Amino acid sequence: MNSGSALKLGLFLQLMIASLLFNEIENRSISAPAVVDAFVAKVSKVIDGDTIILSGLDNAIRLWGVDAPEMDEEGFRAAKDALSSAVSNGDILCHQVDTDHYNRIVARCYSISEKFEINRYLIQAGVAEEYRYFTNGFYEND
Repeated sequence: MNSGSALKLGLFLQLMIASLLFNEIENRSISAPAVVDAFVAKVSKVIDGDTIILSGLDNAIRLWGVDAPEMDEEGFRAAKDALSSAVSNGDILCHQVDTDHYNRIVARCYSISEKFEINRYLIQAGVAEEYRYFTNGFYEND
């Protein structure tokens, strides 16, 4: 096996292990969105309270189901700071569920080292609201 194949296999195995680690057993009437792709990387930039950029990825990632205040709205800084803190401890795993009209990847993201879903954390912390138009109340009973 050449080094390129070994690297691809290693990345594939890392994604599979991380996906299994965060495969939630949820007893809900509202199911999670289907995953179409997955990414593991460090966050290179936090844009606002619901958008990040991963190292090595061209497209921004918009957190699925999270509606954080915009720059001109009260609570913007708190939401951005909470997201910055949540992604600061190493690699994160993002499960892509869609692409939006700005060509951003829409995803559920997880802190690998801290073992929590970042989307859910922002909503539970009260710095963002659930974007029910897309989630149909997925995070409502947390």
